[in-house]
Amino acid sequence: MNKQDLYAQVASRLREYLDRGVLPWRQTWKTGLPINYFSKRFYNGINFLALSMEEFPTPHYLTFLQCNKLNGRVLPGSKGIPVIYWSIKEFIDKEEGQMKKVPLLRISYVFNLSQTTLYKGDAPKPLILSCEEIISCMIDSPEIIYGMGKCAYNPQADKIMLPHIGDFDSPEEYYSTLLHELIHSTGHPKRLNRFTGKRTGESYSREELIAEIGSSYLCALGGISNSVIENQAAYIQGWLKALDSDPAEFISASAEAAKAVDYVLNRGEKEYIFPN
Repeated sequence: MNKQDLYAQVASRLREYLDRGVLPWRQTWKTGLPINYFSKRFYNGINFLALSMEEFPTPHYLTFLQCNKLNGRVLPGSKGIPVIYWSIKEFIDKEEGQMKKVPLLRISYVFNLSQTTLYKGDAPKPLILSCEEIISCMIDSPEIIYGMGKCAYNPQADKIMLPHIGDFDSPEEYYSTLLHELIHSTGHPKRLNRFTGKRTGESYSREELIAEIGSSYLCALGGISNSVIENQAAYIQGWLKALDSDPAEFISASAEAAKAVDYVLNRGEKEYIFPN
């Protein structure tokens, strides 16, 4: 399988869910974020999308070799799930005589923990952070203006507008909405600079997809479900159209969502891994 085949496979499965009006990446809050059982690192980007569509009792995955290293074995008949990872190839530039490194995209296959002899009917509890802890990670978060009659991020003013927390149906809805707007705010020019060019219906739909996937990731990390997005049916139709026209563009949006999540969590200086 090559990268294009993987994109096509993920896109096909996404379409199955979206055709039913289901946002598959929202299932992660029930069991936890997809995570590698061996390395304790969360999956993101296209791997987050792909593994979020699996229906296993645990969010833990590992490769065949990783399972063997833990003295386990993959159960007969188990089917691996393709994921993308990057390896670094070193070579000597003949012209410059210097060692250089080139990132190479690779495809590997992982198995859910429940597909191995390591699974005993239970698994480590998923890492849950408080929503306030997630919000506090962002080092240059925009100002939040409370008491407003709507929920929105204003990129010109770099401000988030929200009603008071008591005006929401629940604290969970308040936090999921705030996390959604924080993902939007990462697109500001002084952050990840996603808001380039003329705003069109397609670019707006793409940005909403980035915020939707990114906030679902953060909500799962906070152990809460994501709030229902306004005009969800219309957005789903737009995303289905994007899948039909260019599946790779849809996958690209998931990569942008991963960058936004990393920005909010200030990863690099502080990366969350599953505790031993």
